[in-house]
Amino acid sequence: MNNETSQAIHNYSNRRTRQPKPKPDDLLDLLRDRHVGAISLTDAAKIVGVAPSTAHAHFIATGEFLGIKVGQIGNRRVVSCQALRAFLGIDQEPES
Repeated sequence: MNNETSQAIHNYSNRRTRQPKPKPDDLLDLLRDRHVGAISLTDAAKIVGVAPSTAHAHFIATGEFLGIKVGQIGNRRVVSCQALRAFLGIDQEPES
């Protein structure tokens, strides 16, 4: 084993694993959190009660989800929390 190979193995074994951000137990908490601007299309579909595969297929066909324009950042598809709150009729007043 040459020096480059042993260095690569050393770097691989010492790297930190990615820790995903914990999601709340209730996905509606994502909508209630005023600091969250957008959520994934998959989470939006789960909140509304639609299968994620159906939501993604509809997005591919129309570019929208429930009449809400879906943004795409790389491979990630996101839905505006403000638009989703309006669709669901969730209170728009700021929390006191």
